[in-house]
This record gives sequence, C-alpha cells and structure tokens, in this order.
Amino acid sequence: MRETISPAKRIEGVISLPGDKSISHRYGMLAGIAEGRSRIANYSTGADCQSTLGCMAALGARIGRDAEGRVVVQGGALRESTEQLDAGNSGSTIRCSPESWRRRASPRGSAATNRFRAAPWLA
Repeated sequence: MRETISPAKRIEGVISLPGDKSISHRYGMLAGIAEGRSRIANYSTGADCQSTLGCMAALGARIGRDAEGRVVVQGGALRESTEQLDAGNSGSTIRCSPESWRRRASPRGSAATNRFRAAPWLA
C-alpha cells in the first residue's frame, strides 16, 4: 500500500506545555511569602515542586487548587515549623529556601540523604 501525504496549508490548535520546574519552585515560595492569595497557572506537577508546596504548607501557607486547576496559595503568615520540613529529593526546594528553613529541611531516601549531607549550603 502506498500513500502520498501533502503538506498542510493550515494547522490550527492549542499546545499546552508542562509547567517549568525552576519557575514553579520560585513562584510557590514567593506566593507563600506574599500577603494575600496567589493563583499560579501551569504549576509543575513534578514531585520536587510538590515538595516545595508541602514545605510552604508546613510553614503556614494554605495551598489548594481552584476550578481551573491553578495552584492557589494563601500566604503572608508564615511561621517557624515545629517539625522537620520534608523536601523529598528536591535540591531546589532547599537551595531556594531561606537559610532558617534549610536547617529544618529533611530530604527523604538514602540517595537523597547522602547527596544532601555533602551539600555545601547545609554545612
């Protein structure tokens, strides 16, 4: 069977790109620090970025999603956490965090634990 495919004269549609990991980390932290409610569209669904949101929630930010799927952060009233912050395997969560939060960050997993033990910013 033989087919001939001709170039299209016109293409229409919408492309949705995944959320950017680096930007998502920073937006999540800035939204937690900022007064009021922030809505973040196209927030990365990766585990590292979810760790950032988990740390912000542990520090007092309220995290949720709206009907359009955007991440909604009610920030501005962060407090010292009484428990360790779970950064998962996310070095960005720790590197982008203020120094006072880093001391409470606890990476999960043996590979992550060994990698973070050697991290100069935690020394």
